[in-house]
Amino acid sequence: MTIFTVWVSSCRVNSPPLPPDTGGAPGLRCSSWPPGGAPGLRRSSCSRKRTATTRSTMDTLLDFEECLQDSPVFRVTVDQFESDVAGLELQVNKVMKCCANMLEAGQVYSTANQLFVSSLAEFSGRHKKEDIIAKCLRQFNQGLQEMVNFHTMLLDQTQRAINQQLTSLLTQFFPPLGEIRREFVRIGDDLETAALKNAQVSRHKASDAERASHLLIATRKCYQHFALDYCLQLNNFKIQQEVDILNSVFSYFHAQYTFFHQGFDLLKDLEPTMKTMATQVRPDLFISMETRVPSLSCPCVLDQDIDS
Repeated sequence: MTIFTVWVSSCRVNSPPLPPDTGGAPGLRCSSWPPGGAPGLRRSSCSRKRTATTRSTMDTLLDFEECLQDSPVFRVTVDQFESDVAGLELQVNKVMKCCANMLEAGQVYSTANQLFVSSLAEFSGRHKKEDIIAKCLRQFNQGLQEMVNFHTMLLDQTQRAINQQLTSLLTQFFPPLGEIRREFVRIGDDLETAALKNAQVSRHKASDAERASHLLIATRKCYQHFALDYCLQLNNFKIQQEVDILNSVFSYFHAQYTFFHQGFDLLKDLEPTMKTMATQVRPDLFISMETRVPSLSCPCVLDQDIDS
């Protein structure tokens, strides 16, 4: 005797007959996660006969009336939902893996960039006597250090926006949904067994027939209860995953916006320093050229050398 003995004992002897089945033979509802299905689980005949007209159902919600009737439409719709859930789980894992690789590479880049900025800072110590150049070098170094800090902040915000939010989706919704589905499949198997026993019992044995009928009624009610709960969880998951994914992508995009906006403002503030440095570099370059090649500073000297 199964766990539904309580249900059997609670049924009345004069229970009303079941309404005509509008969704095929009772108890033949069994679905599995694609692809290939879970081992040991049978797939319903309707799921094997999908047509090209079957569309993705994650853009709609499951109909509770179809659920109570256990209609072929409900079975195909649930199968499509399960396929989309399995595909979404693979996509989320892929995004998180790529994000982790990107963050790891970003940490390596930030470390190398920090060492590079520190080495550039040593240049300012060689121009202590030239106040303007030393000041410009210090300001440039401070600006580069700020850029390194901005990049570190971007990596941290990316980790929170992508990994943390999607991890919450994986841990809070996928495992409970899988557990409910396993219970749904189990009660579907029990309903199939009860329907088979009810069909095979001899009608000449009134007590056995009555017991099998009550077991079928109780199991079907329990199946409807689990089916409604499963549909509710699938609908909630469909809505929640849209919100979480959109929120995650939006947070990441906002982090990118903040990173580039801060960099633009920083370079805008350094623009006067860049102009000051440009006015210093050009005269120094001209003087350096005159010092290295003095003959080029006076064309007449060059002409005299050629004539001689």
